[in-house]
Amino acid sequence: MTKLNLASLSRRKLVASMAVGIAALGAVAAPALNRTWFKKDARGPRSWWNRQFTSLERGGIDEWTRQVGSEFQAKTESGTAALKLVAVNPLNSKGARPDDVTRDRAFVAVFDAGSATLPAGDRMYAVNSAAGDMNVFFGPSNPKTAHIDAVFN
Repeated sequence: MTKLNLASLSRRKLVASMAVGIAALGAVAAPALNRTWFKKDARGPRSWWNRQFTSLERGGIDEWTRQVGSEFQAKTESGTAALKLVAVNPLNSKGARPDDVTRDRAFVAVFDAGSATLPAGDRMYAVNSAAGDMNVFFGPSNPKTAHIDAVFN
């Protein structure tokens, strides 16, 4: 068994070894924290800080892309319409984004109604999914493709 020699341990050595330990811990933890959340604009695609707590309603293109293939139920004027998210396409959006916008870019979510009745579109619908309940504004529907789009800015 090793004996601790307290006589050789001074306060200066203790403080110095603690400082080295804290610096080493910081060097290991910094990449894991993805330090973009320290910046004013932490909405970068690699930033996890503000994405951990974002609902799909306020989510960006990354959150929506993860939902491709998911089923959504829209409460429409003719009942409930089952919609499947089939694509998420980025839109060209140049210029600075307002500070209060949670999305880092604009995108279009493309939904497929399959053989079900397609909602009329050009209005807001209450939508339910496994990712949560939300209100989504859908553009005009396209009966030829059975698709309806939602633009998120």
